[in-house]
Amino acid sequence: MPTQSFSAQITFVPVADLAASAQFYETVLLLRLEVDQGNVRIYRVAAGGYLGLCQSDSPLGADERLILTLVTDDVDDWHQRLVTQGVSVDGTPRLNERYQIYHFFARDPDSYRLEIQRFLHPFPAHAPTLSLGRLLFFPRRWSWGCIRRSVRRSQRLVSSC
Repeated sequence: MPTQSFSAQITFVPVADLAASAQFYETVLLLRLEVDQGNVRIYRVAAGGYLGLCQSDSPLGADERLILTLVTDDVDDWHQRLVTQGVSVDGTPRLNERYQIYHFFARDPDSYRLEIQRFLHPFPAHAPTLSLGRLLFFPRRWSWGCIRRSVRRSQRLVSSC
């Protein structure tokens, strides 16, 4: 039985032009690049939630276009649990040296790919987060004085400014 739940979630999607997609997500949506693995780029969307863009060299079938990745230190325990529950898996957990992960794939009832993995290198989801990071998302029309007053009001994000 796994001893912990998942620490992060990554949705991986294949893209035809990684450079164009990266520019869109970085400059239009203002997502922060967390991991650059060459042909894979992982962006922070929210605390514990990530988007992974993967360069695709060929068209993929509909059931191959999405990978829901769940990050945990208990990969082997999750594998055992899924197998015990009758879930279709692609084999035993294994090391992927290129991406420095330990993982396996499974299928949900609708045949979507699930990846259960552990990063073998530092990953941002395991780093402590700064709670005041929320200040980055205050509307531009607010002044610093308004922000300070809002923070003093028990960290509420609603203000009369």
